[in-house]
Amino acid sequence: MKIFNCSLTVLSPLHIGGSASEANTMEFYYDRKQKYLYHVSEKKIAAAFKGGGLTEDFLNFMNSGEGSLEDYLVITPYIPRESIREMLGGRKISLKTQVGRIKTFRPLLQDPLSKRPYIPGSSIKGALRTVALLMLLDRDAYSHKEIERAVERSKFKDRQRVGKSMVRRLLETAGLEHTKSGPHRDWLRSLKVSDAFCEDPEPSSIREVKVVSLNKNGKGYHWGAKGNSIFIETIDPGTTFYFTMEIDRGLLDMMGRFRKPLFDPEELFDNTIIKKYVSEPEQRFWKQCELPSIQAKEQQRFGGTCLKLGWGSGYLNTTIGAYLSENVRLQIGQKFYRSRYNIFPNSRKVIVENGAPVDTLGWCKLEKV
Repeated sequence: MKIFNCSLTVLSPLHIGGSASEANTMEFYYDRKQKYLYHVSEKKIAAAFKGGGLTEDFLNFMNSGEGSLEDYLVITPYIPRESIREMLGGRKISLKTQVGRIKTFRPLLQDPLSKRPYIPGSSIKGALRTVALLMLLDRDAYSHKEIERAVERSKFKDRQRVGKSMVRRLLETAGLEHTKSGPHRDWLRSLKVSDAFCEDPEPSSIREVKVVSLNKNGKGYHWGAKGNSIFIETIDPGTTFYFTMEIDRGLLDMMGRFRKPLFDPEELFDNTIIKKYVSEPEQRFWKQCELPSIQAKEQQRFGGTCLKLGWGSGYLNTTIGAYLSENVRLQIGQKFYRSRYNIFPNSRKVIVENGAPVDTLGWCKLEKV
């Protein structure tokens, strides 16, 4: 067993959501002077109002249609505001958007013990899996022509099957005796990735996200998804998470007894394959959208081993799509995603500040410590 201590530095706002639904106005209030939001659990809210003898009063207020925890704390003249806020407590989150605009937001996934945001090992391994697939394709493990034929022969309902068959051929090829093809033969079984934690006590902010879509004439952009905003809690750029990666050499040797591995998991640490295949289409997209500031940020990020994690990672960073030609990507978009544009994908999720796109989501840099 070979163990590596690793770091993952966040380069652009990162959101990894949990299973919990969006937090609504009943679950948070503001510190307007300091521009913070406090996210409070239902148990804390119930305990605070019970302790202050205000449970019935609060319920009557909410039933009157006034609307939010913040309104109750601000409007109601007779409640001891400061003592109630003290009892409510809550998780303090910085605001990178205008106070009062948020009706709901999506919280980050939290560690059950520390109640602090973390990055699951499964998310990191999933991003490394994309790196491995691109690396194998780069070594001609699956030719362009074969992929083109598979796409041409398939129908809309075949999307999952076509993708899975390609992954099986690339990664699920270990030569194990008495084992059928499938996950048991996956070379990445030899790689174990722990959850990642940071030391920063306040690593997150609430940010506004919209969808940028390229105009049909290939120049400039418009807001997609009806121009709707989504508010999410994100890990701030510059935050560093620490975790371990283990390579089970014994298992890898056993899996490679009858067939030589097509790659060594250790190669995933120092790999510029994402830069080779993702950098060019991403920069071209932002250039066509006429957003040079985002184009420049994307260009600067492709140094060392870069991964894209979490919500908003996009098609090119979670599939083998970046390896494919523009023509094949367009066929995939039209056939499997009902795209009506002459480029696929034709949209990206972006961070918005003061009504303008300022950054993409999820870029992280992987390093050995």
